[in-house]
Amino acid sequence: MDSAISKRLYRFLDKRFFHGPRWEFNLKELAWEKVGLARSYDVGNLKRKLRPAIGELERLGFLAKMPDGERFRKVACGDWRAVFECAGRNRGSIAASQPPRARQIL
Repeated sequence: MDSAISKRLYRFLDKRFFHGPRWEFNLKELAWEKVGLARSYDVGNLKRKLRPAIGELERLGFLAKMPDGERFRKVACGDWRAVFECAGRNRGSIAASQPPRARQIL
């Protein structure tokens, strides 16, 4: 990963995807509190700063690709949500699909 923003976003989302494949966050809280962007940025600048990091995580196959209209949703005046979906990786299915290995007793 190239940017610090993509690394922070990856670390934050990886912990959440363990519990579910789709998450929705308040955009300002995510950017200010979790990713560490400056509080002086308005919503437009927050989205502008997050887009390259999100694109990088999509190219790496960590996030599912979404158009901006779905990724950033306006709920009310001044209230924006950021939606993230795991890119088809189901952690439980990998372990569940392999048969248990027999233990050898000496």
